[in-house]
Order: sequence, then structure tokens, then C-alpha cells
Amino acid sequence: MGMRLKKWHLLATAIILVIVSIGFSVAAVMASGPPVPPTMGFKVEQDYGKTYTGSLGTYIDIDTDGGATLPGWCADQPHDIVVGKEYTATLFDYFGQYYPNNLGALAAKISNPFLNWFAIAYILNHEVPGASMWDIQDAIWYFTPNSWSELPQGPNPPSSNSTAMVNAAQAYLNSHGGIYVPGPGNYTPVVYYIDDPTQLIFQQYLIPNTPPAPLPEMSTLVLCGIGLAGLGGLGWLRFRKNRLVAD
Repeated sequence: MGMRLKKWHLLATAIILVIVSIGFSVAAVMASGPPVPPTMGFKVEQDYGKTYTGSLGTYIDIDTDGGATLPGWCADQPHDIVVGKEYTATLFDYFGQYYPNNLGALAAKISNPFLNWFAIAYILNHEVPGASMWDIQDAIWYFTPNSWSELPQGPNPPSSNSTAMVNAAQAYLNSHGGIYVPGPGNYTPVVYYIDDPTQLIFQQYLIPNTPPAPLPEMSTLVLCGIGLAGLGGLGWLRFRKNRLVAD
């Protein structure tokens, strides 16, 4: 009787541990979402009739090969990008939250000292109420190479809304050590780097309120190992019992 109770106790414990560990693993995988592609095929679309805007209220549309249309902005006035042409870009999140932080592996264009990603991220998350697409784009351009010295398409001089957003970004950065980092529920600029001669653009990406869960931790793996060990021990007990009966 004692052997039987021990066997069933071991079986129940092993099954519970395996179920719990599998549950943790599945939950972690489901929460982490799909893998992030290191590159993206896309075309830029823009209304060059009168407004120069994309269909989503941003400067451009980023039409991905997967079919999604994403809101985009320009971070590079001196260079051009061809509307409707197929490009392949390396995706880069300057803040390293959801995309690989490949700054060291990419060209110096992304880390240009006149390209202030902290200020750009601040503007994306602190638009002046009623600001137009041009107001926002001009404010972004202020913190890119050439600043406001060259605005081939935007209003000149910049609007009061653009100036207000620039001043607010500068005031925040001056009082916070020059740093602004977007968090869950905020927008972050995801850079689409093609090559140095091509215009640098970025996607206005909304960071989920619930960050992706990490891969299963060591404790989960330990639980799974204990459960499997328990099942293995049960098999050994059965083998031993059958051998004793045979003898």
C-alpha cells in the first residue's frame, strides 16, 4: 500500500509541475509576439498633388511588402527618397526597446550629431493641440541636419505651433540632462535605414502598454526539469516492480 501511495503521489506531482512549466512557457511565447524582422521591404507613398501628406496624417505612408500601411516622417532634408520605388531597409529603434539596437553596425548617418532622436521622440508624444502635419514635420526637421535653414516644401517661416513644440522639447531636454525616453503607451521613432544617399525616414511606432514578456526564466526551466524527472522516476518504479514480479 505504501508503495502504491508513493507512486501516485509522485505521478500527480510530476504532472502538475509539467503542466505549470508548460503554461509559463506558452504564456511567455504568446506575450512576446512575433519575431522582429531585421529588414523590411517597403515603398513610400505620398500625395504630391497639393498637401504632401500621407493618408494617415503623417508626412508619408510606409507601405510594407506585408501589406500594412504605417505612419512615417522624414528625418533627413538634404537627401531624397523616390515615391513608389521598392526599397529594403534595416529597421532600427534608437531606444533599443523592441528592435535591435544596431547603432554601431549602421552608418554614421543615424548618429549624426545634428540628429536629436530624444527631441524627435518628445515631439511625437507632445504635439500641440490643433497642430497640422506640417507643424509637426517642421518641428521634427528642426532637430535634423540643416535644421530650419533648408525647408524645400514646408511653410517658411515655421508656424507658431512648430516653434512651440521645438521650445517645449528644448526646455524638457535642458532640465533632464538632454534625455527623453518614450515608454509603454508612447510613440517611438523606428528608423528605416536604406543607405547614405537615400533619405532617412522613420515609422511612428506605438509602444504597447504591456511590454513583451521575456523568454522563460530559469525557474520555469527548473520546474519543467523537476516534472520530467518525476515522470522518469515513475517509469523507473514501474520497471523495478515488473522486474521484481518477474523474478
